[in-house]
Amino acid sequence: MITTKFSKSNSIKFGLVLIGLIMVFSYGTGHAAAANNNTIIIPIHPFPSQFNNEYVNNTSGNDSNWGVSPSSPKKTINSAIGAVNDNGTVHIASGTYNGSSITINNNMTIIGENQSNTIINLQDNLGSFIIGKGVTVTFEDLTIENGYGGGGDGAAIYNNDGTLIINNCTLTDNGAVNGGAICNNEGTLIVMGSTFTSNQAYGTDTTNGEGGAIYNYKGTLNVTGSTFTGNTALWYAPSGAIYNYDGTATLRFNRLSGNANPEIYNNGGSVDALYNWWGTNTNPTGEVNTGVSDNPWIISIITANPTMNYGESSIITVDLTHDSNGDDTIGQGNIPDGTPVTFTTNWGTITPTSTTVNGEAIAIFTANGTTLTTPVQITATVDSASVNSIINILKSSTTITVGAVHNFAGQNVTLTAHVNDFHGNPVNEGQVNFTVGTATPVSVNVVNGLASIKWLIPSSWTVGNYSIVANYLGNTNYVSSVNNSTLTVAPPLIVNSIDPAKGAVDVLNNQSVNVTFTEPVKLGNGDIVLETSNGTVVNVSNSISGDVLTITPTNLLTNDTKYNVIIHTGSVTDLEGDPVALWSSSFSVGPAPTITSIDPANEATNVSTSKIITVSFSEPIEVGNSDIQFTNSSGSAIPFTKTISGNVLIIIPTNPLAESTKYTLTLHTGSVTDLTGNPLKLTSTTFTTTKT
Repeated sequence: MITTKFSKSNSIKFGLVLIGLIMVFSYGTGHAAAANNNTIIIPIHPFPSQFNNEYVNNTSGNDSNWGVSPSSPKKTINSAIGAVNDNGTVHIASGTYNGSSITINNNMTIIGENQSNTIINLQDNLGSFIIGKGVTVTFEDLTIENGYGGGGDGAAIYNNDGTLIINNCTLTDNGAVNGGAICNNEGTLIVMGSTFTSNQAYGTDTTNGEGGAIYNYKGTLNVTGSTFTGNTALWYAPSGAIYNYDGTATLRFNRLSGNANPEIYNNGGSVDALYNWWGTNTNPTGEVNTGVSDNPWIISIITANPTMNYGESSIITVDLTHDSNGDDTIGQGNIPDGTPVTFTTNWGTITPTSTTVNGEAIAIFTANGTTLTTPVQITATVDSASVNSIINILKSSTTITVGAVHNFAGQNVTLTAHVNDFHGNPVNEGQVNFTVGTATPVSVNVVNGLASIKWLIPSSWTVGNYSIVANYLGNTNYVSSVNNSTLTVAPPLIVNSIDPAKGAVDVLNNQSVNVTFTEPVKLGNGDIVLETSNGTVVNVSNSISGDVLTITPTNLLTNDTKYNVIIHTGSVTDLEGDPVALWSSSFSVGPAPTITSIDPANEATNVSTSKIITVSFSEPIEVGNSDIQFTNSSGSAIPFTKTISGNVLIIIPTNPLAESTKYTLTLHTGSVTDLTGNPLKLTSTTFTTTKT
């Protein structure tokens, strides 16, 4: 039964009139009945707003029900669609509903209880859901199957210049001349998170079938996150999945695989099909015709731990969140969740087939088994695309130790490899090949889990790091095991730091000197000297703790004096006797200079506009590296020249100063130092000129 908006309105009016007549009758009969103590109850029609929701249940429902609650549902979808208000919702319980051609002329949402279990079986009827012009209809969470279009288009749904939204639905085993599942005729079709499988455009004896799943005729089509598999078009027809005729189509993050080729066909319109998965990592140009933009497309990538010990487990990830340019597409969208991924391996065990979530699928690989095939290959297959990852299984484990922290060209160094089987027991067979840098490899037999050799570092090697590779070669019961380390060829011995730091100033006169090396040290045979800048040697005592040499003066150091620290070659060595090279540093003992007087004094007033400013210090000074600033009350710089005479800094303004103006002289930290480099700390003074 097809119910139009006009017939529904008339039926409501008729119902209200009928209710009124029944109520009048009830009033008249009620008095007579009262005499017999009998009461007649007349059911009251629900308010019209209650028809905003209609419920359907083919098990417990009855089309004579109002259908406005789940407890009193209608039995058929046709009846609910005819009863629901404009912009209302039809709720369909789980079950299989036999349908036929249904025309929808009201805006509505038709929503199933479950996509897999709410099934509308069109029973090969010559028709479909027909969406009227200007109407907006949404289908959600249901399956529509077995529609047959006869000589028409759109076996499941025919959108005749309306707006059709398909959300989280399955359309399967439908067939029509064009648009095996849906025909969008000059309307708007939006498809989200849905599945189209085994639909067919079969054409006629004289015409091709177009669009195995969707036929978009001069309409607007948007498809995202949906799956198209096994859809076909016959009679040498194009477009196993989607045919676009003079329309505009945008397809994003869909899975199109196993449909008749080409899967998308454009005729006179435009199709933007970027960022879709085509069931292969290769260019999908052969899956579309000209006028379809398909580059870049989504590709599959497999990642796995490249090296594992026997018995360990590792996560294998298949990633479909990158495009063919290698760019990350996360944040833009992803292919449909639930896309199946099959993992296989030639050795070990792996979890069963997985499915994608947010564009990724994972499996757990465990390195176990008897006869090992190497290398182990993990294969992940998505549709017709297979990607591989190689894993090296280390049944034995190898670690390396090097005889010294610092090694030198021309020195013997001990290389040791420890080899255990996968139970942790020492291996007592096989060899370890040691390869250091580009030197010729040397082989050492493994005895009780150890392979050790004294190896001469070539005298031509310069300072730097050289790789050490220990490759264990066992018999068939053990897998080759590789471990990497580094041999550092270093200078004889290096000073890491000194306190006081090199160039330090304002050092206390009771300061000891601490020199830290790159490794533990001991005193050697050379001289360790602390002297003044004029060459006067200071008596000191020397001590060592770990990697720190402490130089302690016997007496207090002299104020305002620069000192040099000289560590001569061989005066300090590492614990193996390798000597330090000649090294030196310097520092200056304080105190820093201080200001004893300023003319004019701070905050002075009535100062002459031709005043020369003098600053006296506690000791002779010299110009430092920081700025001296002379500014007026507005912050403008006043030009001046500066001279030093002994312990006096003289500031001479270039021009006469302004009357009744406040001036500030700022001596920044380090702008003045004493003769040994100790810096003046930040100081400022102000004065105000007179008014004549």
